[in-house]
Amino acid sequence: MAVSITSAKGFISLLAESEPELQYYGLVKLNENIDQFWAEVSEFVTQIEVIAENSKNEHQKLAALVASKLYFHLQELSDSLNLALEAGELFDLKEDSQYVKTVVNKAIEEYIRERNESKSDNSSKPINPRLEKLVEGVFQRCISEKEYNNVVGLAIEAQRLDVVEKVLKIDHSGKLFRYIQKQCLEYVNKIEYRNEIYELLVKVQLESKKIDHVSVCHILAALDDPLRSAKLLTDLALSGDDGEISAYQIAFDTEETAVQSYLLSQTKIIKEKQDELTNNEKGKDAKALSKLCNILDGTVKRKLLLEFWFSNNHSNMTTLNKTNSCLDSRSSICHSAMSVANGYMHAGTTVDSFLRNNLDWLSRANNWSKFTATSALGVIHRGQTNFGMSLMKPYLPQDGVSSSPYSESGAFFALGLIHSRSGTPEIVEYLQQALTQYQSKDSETLQHGACLGLGLAAMGHCRSDLYESLKATLYSDSAVAGEAAGIAMGLLMVGSGTNSVIDDMLLYARETSHEKIIRGLAIGMALVVFGIRDDAEVLINDLCNDEDPILRYAGVLATTTAYCASGSNNAIQRLLHMAVSDVNDDVRRASVIGLGFILLRTPEQVPRMVELLSGSYNPHVRFGSAIALGIALTGSGSMAAIDILQPMLKDSVDFVKQGAFIAMSMVLMQYNDAMNPKASAFRASMATAISNKHEEPLSKVGAVMAQGIMDAGGRNSTIQLISKSSGLLNIEACVGVFVMTQFWSWFPLSHFLSLAFTPAGLIGINKDLKVPKFDVSSHSKSGLFSYPVEVKDSKAEAPEAIKPVTLSFTAKTKAQKQGGSKESEEPIQSPMETDDVVPASDAMDTDDSPVVSKTDTQPLSKSKRSRVAVPEMCLVPNFSRVLPQQEQFISWPNDSRFVPIKTNAVSGFVLLKDTKPELDIEFIPTTLPEVAEPQPENSTEELTPPEPFTYPFGRD
Repeated sequence: MAVSITSAKGFISLLAESEPELQYYGLVKLNENIDQFWAEVSEFVTQIEVIAENSKNEHQKLAALVASKLYFHLQELSDSLNLALEAGELFDLKEDSQYVKTVVNKAIEEYIRERNESKSDNSSKPINPRLEKLVEGVFQRCISEKEYNNVVGLAIEAQRLDVVEKVLKIDHSGKLFRYIQKQCLEYVNKIEYRNEIYELLVKVQLESKKIDHVSVCHILAALDDPLRSAKLLTDLALSGDDGEISAYQIAFDTEETAVQSYLLSQTKIIKEKQDELTNNEKGKDAKALSKLCNILDGTVKRKLLLEFWFSNNHSNMTTLNKTNSCLDSRSSICHSAMSVANGYMHAGTTVDSFLRNNLDWLSRANNWSKFTATSALGVIHRGQTNFGMSLMKPYLPQDGVSSSPYSESGAFFALGLIHSRSGTPEIVEYLQQALTQYQSKDSETLQHGACLGLGLAAMGHCRSDLYESLKATLYSDSAVAGEAAGIAMGLLMVGSGTNSVIDDMLLYARETSHEKIIRGLAIGMALVVFGIRDDAEVLINDLCNDEDPILRYAGVLATTTAYCASGSNNAIQRLLHMAVSDVNDDVRRASVIGLGFILLRTPEQVPRMVELLSGSYNPHVRFGSAIALGIALTGSGSMAAIDILQPMLKDSVDFVKQGAFIAMSMVLMQYNDAMNPKASAFRASMATAISNKHEEPLSKVGAVMAQGIMDAGGRNSTIQLISKSSGLLNIEACVGVFVMTQFWSWFPLSHFLSLAFTPAGLIGINKDLKVPKFDVSSHSKSGLFSYPVEVKDSKAEAPEAIKPVTLSFTAKTKAQKQGGSKESEEPIQSPMETDDVVPASDAMDTDDSPVVSKTDTQPLSKSKRSRVAVPEMCLVPNFSRVLPQQEQFISWPNDSRFVPIKTNAVSGFVLLKDTKPELDIEFIPTTLPEVAEPQPENSTEELTPPEPFTYPFGRD
């Protein structure tokens, strides 16, 4: 019978014995029972440490282990770790106990700290060899147990790239490679170190037998290495049909996420190779590279998007007309809001019929309302680069003479929106010349539009000549022109992190007395440090500690952009601190908005983080929390976000309601009642706010903008700030949403949101870059993802009278009295045969049940029983609307002639492999109307571009 031990005093007394065997026995028993008697033994920890420090004692390591366990229980983890290291091999890494796990974690923490300090200081200070040996043991144990993710995570934090390389060469599945990419994006905030990891990944991939071209090209884009990337793409495109199609798919993905300067360099290198092949009479290869260049420079993408948005346009003009009739067009802010909403709703569709049909409304615009209305044309015709100048020519200064500076300035801005990021040489040169031509103080309005247009058209080009032109405008110290110049400088140098540019902007921000200019430079500096993370810390700390509230505002904006989608804890803590402690409302509002950008990769955290802030006494903080929810959870339909935003729609402060309307529309973007029942209620609340004569103007503006966002791009657009294909940031989209949030201080910046509109559809194209006809399968309820029900014009429905109900036996009786002629000509249907057929629009209005086709003649009860037995399936044609929520229900038919080169791709630009190339292909015809060139004066043909606005004389 075992005797239970009730005290450790007997074992402790053995430590004072002179006989080594007795001491050893005491230490062994204490080690075995330390978890039970640690409180009693802790009084003698000094005595045990003396034995552990005595190098002549043969039981020194065992004493160190016992002392280590005592300090673990006393929560003195540093002492516990040091003694565990003294215990040597007696500290068993394989032991599955809380003690071992805690000490190992502490050891890893200390090891990482020492490694990072030695790397950052470039010091040769040696790391504790015992600590290094322990961590090496952890590495070996994880590798032997095939816990590769743990090894890689530890190695990356400890900057042990030799271990990362070792593990990469062991694992050949490719999953670890992509895991490391993800870890770099989310956790490595030092750009220089991240580039070292990327270089290692490229090296390992290029040495492997099967290269992951997609990942390598994305990494080379992050490394800003167009030379190697161009060679890799060129070799892939010339390797055969499958390689050619794969190269095109990679090019589409790269064009979406890479900076423009990188794309230009890459395209230039490939064109040189193309010219070489042309001279060697290799026409087929040269043609393949030509198509590759057209994808990389955005030519193919813009053409396909214009066609997609135009052919699928389902914008509801009745909504716009009703909204317009409810607003006072003499109010500048309401007029501008209508221009913005119309731009959003028809973004990229080229449909400007609302402007054509409401010239009287346009004539009421004055001053900056003209600027906003004219620039809205750039949103509507965005991407129509072949005819951008033709479209805007009627509104631009004629022969260098300005007659209506506000509309002409808006036309410059519109040119930038049309040619955003395209870098069309003619447009860039034209806007640069306009900026130089109108340098006088009297032309600051024209300079404003020219700066914004130039910044957009040359976004990310980092050209020194354009930078100098913008800097000259900034130094003219004109408040209106200087504000736009500051923003444009940021757009031009976005993500470059160039120190000389930041120094120029910061120096002038501290010298000028114009708040407008400082705000423009604040936005500009934030754009320059976009995505550079820890490399921006010097600037951020300098700005956040400044006495000037606008410069502290700049520090918040710089934190937001530098750590966009990083999830950085330090950045979040800084923003939360400033959101609750800063004395300036602008700083507090911007701090909360920034949380939405930083948490883009983990949007589910945002509702929990801003829930308390949404109830703040400060309305600016409440506004910021609403916008943060909209940014992080755009298009998600998140009920957590909706629950927070709904009370804010009835807030007592008008601009809080404005922010709630905008945020809710972003969350419910493209949703119908079947997808989320809150959608129709929100649409009704927008209409109520707009039509309510007692509603504050700012609230109405929010509701009007929200209507445009809900139905953006003809109800075929969403906002996606992170690319689904690569997981990288869509820089243009992020810039668009970021600058749009600055509409608080300058309303025309609302147009920037259109840069973030992404097609919600399947755009399948073959290797000839044409769009073939085919269908994919959607295993979802019929009508679940259909377009929202259109608002119908009540006037058109009014004349239709309600017909009296005729019973079936009455109809039969009448027919018999008339000699049976009716029965013979047309069979009489009973109510049971007709009432079960539900029109699609009625079904969407009444409930969330599946819509029954009009051709279905079964009774409804039978139809329901059959749906239980057979899952619903419908066909989705190529080049049609596919929402992100719908993608999980879509699959490629097994017998499909066309299959995606990228596995399971069901939306966006999808390159297709033709499994039956010997058969003829039926392509989707082009429906986009061509824009005619300006006709001679004596021509009788009508011009396609919209007519110039007619303004009352003398309003300028």
